[in-house]
Amino acid sequence: MGYPRTNRSASTSTARGGWLIGAVLVGALLLAGCGSSDSGSDATTTTKASGVKGTSSTTSTTAATSAGGDLDGTQWTATGVEGYQPVEGSTLVLTFEAGQLTANAGCNTLGAPYTFAEGELAWTGEPRATMMACSDELMAQDTWLTDLLTKGVEATVDGNVLTLASGDVTITLDEVVDATLEGTTWTLESVIANDAVSSLPEGAKAPTLTIGADGATQVFTGCNNGSTTAEVGEGTLTFSPMAMTRMACGEDASKVENYVVQVLDGEVTATVDGNSLTLRKGQSGLVFTAS
Repeated sequence: MGYPRTNRSASTSTARGGWLIGAVLVGALLLAGCGSSDSGSDATTTTKASGVKGTSSTTSTTAATSAGGDLDGTQWTATGVEGYQPVEGSTLVLTFEAGQLTANAGCNTLGAPYTFAEGELAWTGEPRATMMACSDELMAQDTWLTDLLTKGVEATVDGNVLTLASGDVTITLDEVVDATLEGTTWTLESVIANDAVSSLPEGAKAPTLTIGADGATQVFTGCNNGSTTAEVGEGTLTFSPMAMTRMACGEDASKVENYVVQVLDGEVTATVDGNSLTLRKGQSGLVFTAS
């Protein structure tokens, strides 16, 4: 439909073995911040947001085995695990892009260059990681995942299913397919401010965005309802001025609403990545997940 694709998200079903298939927030509680916060037990943590990429080809791996297979340009979410008990409610997402394999199992995002040849998948360099503070269980899971991908795993691809095996551990993952821009209800998961990604304030209602095939667009700001039109361009959406109800909102809801209305005004860059839609206007942006 003229909008580019990158690799960032996943679906939202509950998976076997305790994994959840879902989008992973890389930021913590901070709305429209400057990318930093005070230290302390209630301090928030942010990480740098990746820029909106141009159009990239979608690679679908169809080989029956992994030898010589091409994973670059694909993303996968776990649907099952044997031989390891994941943290309840956690998520495993693997993304292969430009020779880099990034992994997230519910806490920090880990990444390094990788090789995939002769049935083995492995990182080839020291993995980098974001610096989110998580529970001891999730931190331990990050350590387990880092060790697994550093040592390497047997990997096979059969259609849209990727299977990883190492010793007694077997992980099954499904390939992420892009959601449709029009006709999908997109729910706001995080905001981008000054290139830092942050989640919504705790307790705030999540805004939603629905773009019709004719461009008619419905917006819930987290407090008020709005309507506008969206013109779909090559990697862009152009929103007309929004008509909106005028209900009184709480402080957090007002901040979220003001930010949403600010971004959804005029031309924005638009990237659909699996079940994720990222809208960017300068250093501001919104990250939605398909509902």
